[in-house]
Amino acid sequence: QAHRASEQQLQSRLRFERMPAETTKRFIDIPVDKLDAAIDQALGETAAFVGAVTASIFLFNEDLTLADNSHEWSATPGDSIHRGLQNVPAGLFGYYWSIIRKHEAVIVSSIEDLPPDANGERRWIQDHGFQPSLLLPILAQDDFLGALCFFGKTGGRMEWREDLVDLLWVFA
Repeated sequence: QAHRASEQQLQSRLRFERMPAETTKRFIDIPVDKLDAAIDQALGETAAFVGAVTASIFLFNEDLTLADNSHEWSATPGDSIHRGLQNVPAGLFGYYWSIIRKHEAVIVSSIEDLPPDANGERRWIQDHGFQPSLLLPILAQDDFLGALCFFGKTGGRMEWREDLVDLLWVFA
């Protein structure tokens, strides 16, 4: 039984390690009018693999004061609350911003992981419910452009496995 579980983990890991190459191949010579759909599809495949129910890309403006949700995938499309997030002030999520602007991952498995001074995040949770979150900075030649975000089920707890987080950096 232990051998079978170990073999399944290995197969799962191999599938995930092939994902960046397969995703990259999909984007080679893609027509511009199909790019957004391909990004959404890649978000969905990646989110489903890690067990997230939503995945988003937030891009910041040049002076890093505002972010727009440029792409999103949701396991239940009608449940999306992120798609309408445009011109979001960076300071609204001050705790997340303080970490991600240092080019580090934000990992929040449960509401208890938030420090007391995460005021913007706590206000969001009061209005929308808590979602376990993983945010990875999107960088281009060390310049911060945005965040690749994965979210678990509202009200739940989700452990973000370190090996999967390490592999997700490839997509950011």
